[in-house]
Amino acid sequence: MSTVANPGLWADNGGLVGLVIFALFFVLWAYAKVLNTILNNHRSDLSKFMELHAKEREEWGKIVDARQKETNMAIKAMATALNKMAIRHGNTDALDDEEI
Repeated sequence: MSTVANPGLWADNGGLVGLVIFALFFVLWAYAKVLNTILNNHRSDLSKFMELHAKEREEWGKIVDARQKETNMAIKAMATALNKMAIRHGNTDALDDEEI
């Protein structure tokens, strides 16, 4: 492999064209190495980001659950109050608390 990676071999056997071909292969190899490093860094950053986002979604879920409980209690209280008002005004078709 070391003989193939020798630019002198390419220049001697292929002249300028051989040297250009060697240079192109070298550029592709260097690009692949740099790209691999960049992708590895990106993957580690992405995994950190996903962990933080999962924690944030958990916090959002707790907030949404608390808000939903408050909303459910407010609706239940409103429905109970409306049912009591309907009974006071003589509406016998008022709903039971069980049906609300």
